[in-house]
Amino acid sequence: MTPNGNINPRDIGRTTFAYSADGSKLYAIVQSPAAQNAGAASVLQGIFVASGSPASVTGPWKLIANAKTLTASGCTDSACSWANVFDTGAGHAVTALSSANGGKIIYAAWVAAGGNPGPGFASGIATNFGGTWHQLNVSGLPNRYIAGMTVDPKNPAHAYAIFNGYSRRWIPGGGVGHVFETTNGGQSWTDISGNLPDIASEALLLSHGQLALATDQGVFTARAGQGTATSWSRLGSGLPNAAVDDLTAGPGGFIYAATHGRGVWRIAF
Repeated sequence: MTPNGNINPRDIGRTTFAYSADGSKLYAIVQSPAAQNAGAASVLQGIFVASGSPASVTGPWKLIANAKTLTASGCTDSACSWANVFDTGAGHAVTALSSANGGKIIYAAWVAAGGNPGPGFASGIATNFGGTWHQLNVSGLPNRYIAGMTVDPKNPAHAYAIFNGYSRRWIPGGGVGHVFETTNGGQSWTDISGNLPDIASEALLLSHGQLALATDQGVFTARAGQGTATSWSRLGSGLPNAAVDDLTAGPGGFIYAATHGRGVWRIAF
C-alpha cells in the first residue's frame, strides 16, 4: 500500500480499520510482513487515511504516519508513555469523554462511590475549555450517573450531558431530566429533555442539526437548537425492543445503534 493509493498485497500484513466519528475518513494501521520476517524492532508499515464519499477500502490512501514519525513523537508500536492530564478526584471514575477542536478541548464526566446509590454518591463534569482543566459547577444538574457527553465539533463551548437512571420520584435527590445542553462551556445548563419518557439515556449524537438519543426504550430524535422547547419523537421503525447503549456516525449518511443483545443496526440520518 503506497501513499498514492496503490496496493501491493506482498506489502500488507495484519491491518486494522477504523472510521472517523462522522464517517468521512477511513483509517488503516498496516503491519509489514517483511519487517516482521526480518525481526525488525517495529513491524508498522504505516498509518493511512482514505477520504471519499463515502470513504472506502478501495482508497485512494494517503500515508499519515509510520514507525519513524511515531518514534519521533515518543510513541512506537511496542511502547508509549501515558501522561496524566487531570485528576477528577480521589475515588472518582470517569464515565464519559467527548472532544472537539481535534481533541484539544475535552469534557470528562465522572462518578464517585463506584456509582452506587448512597450518601457518598456524586457526579460531575471536568473540562479544559477555556484553557485550563477545572471542575464545572453542576449544582443545577441531576445528581445521577452521567452516561454520555457530546461536544459540538463546530463549537467546543456547545456540549450535551446525558443522564442515566430515573427522575427524583424514583431516586431521592436525583433530579429530573435526561439531556442537558450548555452553550457557554458549562457555565450554565438547559434541560432539553422535553417530552422524553422518564427513561435511562445513554448517548447522544449531533449530526446536520439533528439529535439522536440512545435510551433504554430505543432511539429518539429532535431538532437541535430548540432549548426548552425541544420535542422528541422515535427515530424510524423496525428497531428491536431493546436498550440502545451507544450511537455512532458511519459512512453513507447512516448512524449505527449498538443494542443490548440484539446486535448493531443502522438508519439513514
